[in-house]
Amino acid sequence: MIAQLCNSHGFFHGWLPTQYHHAIFRKITEQVEAEYEGHCIIVDDTWIETIANEETFVKMYPNVMREHVEHIFFVSLLDPPSADCPWNPDQATLQQLTQAQFKHSVPSKSNFQFWAYFCQQEFQAYNHDKQDLPWTGDKLFLSYNRKPASHRTKLVDAFKMRGLMDSGVVTLGHDDPAKAITIEENANVLNDDIDGDVGVPNDIRSIGNEATWKSALVNVVSETVTNGKFLSEKIWKPIIGKRPFLLLGPPGSMRGLQDLGFKTFEDFWDEGYNDWRQADAKRYNQLDDAKSIDEICKILKELQSYSSDQLTRMYNDMEPILEHNYNHFFNQFATDNAWRMNRIIRDEM
Repeated sequence: MIAQLCNSHGFFHGWLPTQYHHAIFRKITEQVEAEYEGHCIIVDDTWIETIANEETFVKMYPNVMREHVEHIFFVSLLDPPSADCPWNPDQATLQQLTQAQFKHSVPSKSNFQFWAYFCQQEFQAYNHDKQDLPWTGDKLFLSYNRKPASHRTKLVDAFKMRGLMDSGVVTLGHDDPAKAITIEENANVLNDDIDGDVGVPNDIRSIGNEATWKSALVNVVSETVTNGKFLSEKIWKPIIGKRPFLLLGPPGSMRGLQDLGFKTFEDFWDEGYNDWRQADAKRYNQLDDAKSIDEICKILKELQSYSSDQLTRMYNDMEPILEHNYNHFFNQFATDNAWRMNRIIRDEM
């Protein structure tokens, strides 16, 4: 028998990714049923209350306490998994609490990319031979930042201190929406936010205003987090929109993209900025934000010193990479990602 617990407290059914989340969750349930005998619990831990201690766990999962459970699967698709919560029980503690024999975090090992799957479905308007979003040369970089997470605030502060703001298109949300750094195009974007108004709309449906996109050469992506392995729709947008990118995100992500068949830009600048790790945070594979931001700004300052002709030549030299990434995303990688979706449980084991 399979028992499913769905604890997604943050969703409402009208939000666009929810349908994909539920569909993939059902596929995971089918895989568990095919692979395991006995009573298994599948917990959707996306946006649930932080599990701070044993009492919270017992309160949140009373059904687990009442059942003889052999396996518990914690599934997180839309946001990073809760493995970095303050209380992460070891196997012995979990077994004592629940009688469960095994605990699994899914899809931590499967390498399935939920947001890539979402974009492959929802960005089909960009999937055609005539897509043409060339750089027009007005701005050096674009950096969209919505939620004012600390790593994003530090990034924008560094832009200001390094004299980079005038060379870029930059946004940054704020807890007081009136203080957000925003741009005119935001007024025309449907605010699909379900997590509070920060003055910058939550545009997960497109790469944004096409004129603005064309104006900027390099996309500076500030991911949801800078630890673990999680990648959101933010990293797939420059691939779909054919732009080189710098990534403030989990360490090793650039090498991870290469492992998925994409090409990055190590021939044009040093991508070691994505490998700085904090010495005291190895358990969570945590990026050293300050060092990485410093290196990213050094790259932008170097590019800022280039002449228009130098930047144009660099962009032209990058075009084979941009075309490869775009074609790979909608073709072989889409096939591979769908295959991974159907092997999540098997690959986890």
